[in-house]
Amino acid sequence: MKNCLLRILTACALTFGLSADLAARDGDTGVVNYLPATRNVEGDQPLFDAYVLTITSPANALVGQNTTITPVLTVLIAPAGVSNVVALSHVTLNPATLVFTGPNQSLTTLVTSNYPVGTEAGQYAFAISTPGWPAGTIDRFGFINAKITIPDVPTPPLVNLVTPEDGTIYYYTLGGPPVIVPVTLTATATLQSPLTNVDANIGGISVDLTTTGLGTDEATGAGELAISVPGIYTVQARATNEVGTSTDSADITITVLAAPPTVAIQTPLPGSSYTYIPGTNLQVPFTFAAVSQYGGISTLTAKLNGAPVSFTASGLGTLNASGAGNLPITGAGSYTLTVTATDPNGSATDSVTFSVDSPFAPPTISISAPLNGTVFTRAVGDPATVVPFSFTAIAGAGAAMTGLSAALDGTALTFTSSGLGSATATGTGSLSLTTPGTYTLSATGLSGALSATDTVTFTIVETGPPTADCGVFWLPPISLGKVHKGGSDMPIKFRIECCDFEMGTGNQSHKRSKDSPVTHNGIGNGHGNASANGHDDHNDCQAVRDTAVVIATWEVFANGSTSQPILYTFNAGSPNPSEYTINGNFMYHLNFPTAKGKHRYHVEVYRFPAGAGSPQVVGTKEFTTK
Repeated sequence: MKNCLLRILTACALTFGLSADLAARDGDTGVVNYLPATRNVEGDQPLFDAYVLTITSPANALVGQNTTITPVLTVLIAPAGVSNVVALSHVTLNPATLVFTGPNQSLTTLVTSNYPVGTEAGQYAFAISTPGWPAGTIDRFGFINAKITIPDVPTPPLVNLVTPEDGTIYYYTLGGPPVIVPVTLTATATLQSPLTNVDANIGGISVDLTTTGLGTDEATGAGELAISVPGIYTVQARATNEVGTSTDSADITITVLAAPPTVAIQTPLPGSSYTYIPGTNLQVPFTFAAVSQYGGISTLTAKLNGAPVSFTASGLGTLNASGAGNLPITGAGSYTLTVTATDPNGSATDSVTFSVDSPFAPPTISISAPLNGTVFTRAVGDPATVVPFSFTAIAGAGAAMTGLSAALDGTALTFTSSGLGSATATGTGSLSLTTPGTYTLSATGLSGALSATDTVTFTIVETGPPTADCGVFWLPPISLGKVHKGGSDMPIKFRIECCDFEMGTGNQSHKRSKDSPVTHNGIGNGHGNASANGHDDHNDCQAVRDTAVVIATWEVFANGSTSQPILYTFNAGSPNPSEYTINGNFMYHLNFPTAKGKHRYHVEVYRFPAGAGSPQVVGTKEFTTK
């Protein structure tokens, strides 16, 4: 049919009165990303803020080649009378230069904002850009917005938990040393009420900090805590002055890394041998055990020669689990038992192979006709295709064939058998098939309690009858080619006419009943009889009624694109008539609702060929509205 494309337009948000269209359109070679994209700082002087800025290289960055980037700070807004040099002195980046080695690489720099006492109060805004990327790169910019005020009265301090970052995951290897979680913080206060204390804890456990700057308006703290128990921990930093206490926190996760479990089959032993007597029930006992280093065994499975077997499991959810059961054996051969154990850290598998012998050999059987993969061809309407079949079964030494059976796709067949009670037996019969497809023929021979089966597949291919040359004969008003009034229903009316050609060569001339035209390719032009050079000894075009016909309509826009097609099927509901109807003289009728104004519409009629196949376009038409 037709495919519709969606175009997505992206616009950037307004930041402190600044707007930038940073959207990457289809075809852009790369985009530089900043995280966080915007940092907002607000408070009384002195005001100190530090955060980690992550810069991710664009997709078009050079691979395997160093690209040195020096982020550039640009003043966007500053209070009246404050020069760019002074404004820029409040913000620093460390490191000031980053070296990227490839695309989509993330590097970090610590962005520090420092507005000491005496800083001009007001609004500051800075843009961070990274020139130096390959041509065509889109720089989204990072932004820092700061609003500095002069404190009227002493206020509580501000504290910033620098490390660890929120969401950090630490991995603890089972049996190894504890995970060391570093904690660093910075705190600021007003000179009127300096800092008296800073402290930190992880999950309520106090961190021994080395501090500087207590008794002043700026202080730092650094320490670490060893953790060996997995879980989610909240890290909290606190700063206190005479006015009050402030806090900052982050959540971290300690995850255990452990080896996968182990599993071992205890019985049967590898290479064990058992004897099977036909007609008896041989049960081979099996046991196995699994050990998890961490997390506990979650699942146990067992399979015999790839087929699941049942057993009794114990200890699931603990570090030690086991399974025990019996293997049902129904014949001689080689058997492989496989067991699998799973825990949160992975899975493990063990297997053993043992043999089962029998004092009696099973029979053999083979299908001699039809040969495997044979293809039979028939035409539609032919009598049933006859497929003869035959097979031979031979009993093991000293035994006799006691039974024969055959089936087609699992359905039992009748056939003529001979030789039962002797060492060799045969079966013959025939199949009468009228349906194309691939069939599976199986034959089974019994020798006492032992059996053997052979299968072959064959295919019936059916060729279709001669096809008719069909086309659409458009009727008024759509056949007239006039402009229709927009906002009203357009009656779409037509007949489908098919021509059978019994003789003739070269271009065909076409004869249709009641002088309704059908062109050579089956598409009616709606303007009278249509013919081509040449002749036919016998042509006959007739209108047909086919409720499987589908009508498709869509709008064609000025730029050549189209709307999503609307499909109409026979008597499906609405509009009036119900989708479309087929009236007297096999006239197809659809009232198509049009939009107001000037529009261009396309109509296609689809008809399904006899048998399997894709729908075929038998007619197209366009009309316009105003």
